Amino acid sequence: SSDLLVLLIPFALYLPFLYYQGHFYFDLGPVLALGVGLATMGMMFVAVGLLFSAMTRNQIVAAIWTFVALFCMIVLTLLVYGYAAERQAGWAEGAKFVALLYQVQGFGAGKLDLRFLTLHLSVTAFVLYLTVKVLESRRAG
Repeated sequence: SSDLLVLLIPFALYLPFLYYQGHFYFDLGPVLALGVGLATMGMMFVAVGLLFSAMTRNQIVAAIWTFVALFCMIVLTLLVYGYAAERQAGWAEGAKFVALLYQVQGFGAGKLDLRFLTLHLSVTAFVLYLTVKVLESRRAG
């Protein structure tokens, strides 16, 4: 978590500079909503990476599987929503809810929906639980 804070230092320095020196006035709400939303989404992505890292001894294989899983998570949710919306299916709104790109759009618009944060944190907790179980089974075996 301290690494994340270090990465956010330039962001925290740039925005006040832009506000006071550049006379660029912006609403802080969407910026904070985007920051919180992307942080929880990043937690979910890191948890998936940790799971694949725990499942294999080769870190390159873990990186490839993490990329494939996250790519599928992003693209497939978008494709499923597009399919549902095209056919005007009743579950189209549910598919849009889990589509990560629409979540990022909402965060960027300043809509900090607690359902999205709950989804991200729940997936994070579940995947970290699976990671612990994988490591326990590896240690026992």
